[in-house]
Amino acid sequence: MIDRVKVISDNVKSRRMQDLDDDHVKYREYKFWNRVRDAALKLDYGVFNNNVGLKEQLGELRNSWLIVLFVSNAL
Repeated sequence: MIDRVKVISDNVKSRRMQDLDDDHVKYREYKFWNRVRDAALKLDYGVFNNNVGLKEQLGELRNSWLIVLFVSNAL
């Protein structure tokens, strides 16, 4: 069964969505979702990169919980 699937998948020609023609429906869908991601996610992404204090506090929180986890497992 797996061999049949491999043969079928080898015979299927696939292309990346961004490599399609500009007027192709899938390309327009790709561009739409790309714009949505850019508008929704990339605007807020810089907030997390520039906050060094938050990064340090999250590291301390992680380390504290790891210690609690290790001690509780030891008991």
